[in-house]
Amino acid sequence: MDVMIYYTGWDGKNGSHRLLLEAAADWLREQDRTDQIDALALMDPGTYQKPYFSSPSDIGFSISHSGNFWMCAFGRGELGLDVQGSQKCSPKRLAERFFHPKEAEWLERNGYRDFLQVWTAKESYLKYTGEGLTAGMDFFSTADANGLRGQIRGAAQRHFWLTWSSKETGDRAAVCITGKTIGQIGWKQLDTSVEGTFKTRIGLEETEAGPV
Repeated sequence: MDVMIYYTGWDGKNGSHRLLLEAAADWLREQDRTDQIDALALMDPGTYQKPYFSSPSDIGFSISHSGNFWMCAFGRGELGLDVQGSQKCSPKRLAERFFHPKEAEWLERNGYRDFLQVWTAKESYLKYTGEGLTAGMDFFSTADANGLRGQIRGAAQRHFWLTWSSKETGDRAAVCITGKTIGQIGWKQLDTSVEGTFKTRIGLEETEAGPV
């Protein structure tokens, strides 16, 4: 399954719903399905359940935002996307509390430099399955002694480091996309009223996962 990831500035005023519909319409245009744009119908089944498009029903999507960054992935199938920007926290304490022992052990050995990669891998998988965080995150592992895995419990994962430039500073974030299969990944910036939030291009560095 090929995936398109849309991104834009996020200042808390844009409205995620509006951005989602804008991205969905663009994705349909990219798929030569312009005639289906007016029929877009988003359904929100409620707490702890994934929203979905009832029309067209084959659109899979996943939204994530962190700080001033908003993203949404689209494809023809279930998806899970997560982005986590740099932040002040205690990786050791969080890993010991929320992660699988294999993940915590690997992170401790490498100085926790890939902490955000593990966090996004776990959240994107839970978004893919629709399980959410209610059951915790320590019942499965996204890494082993060799590092991040390319596949977890029958699902494929792709990992990225992303950099962008805002008006005042540069920033860096970890990104993970999860799906049953993942083919080509495209990236596209949405037009936004948040002028100058991002340069035209973002920097991407794909992280190679360890052996499956």
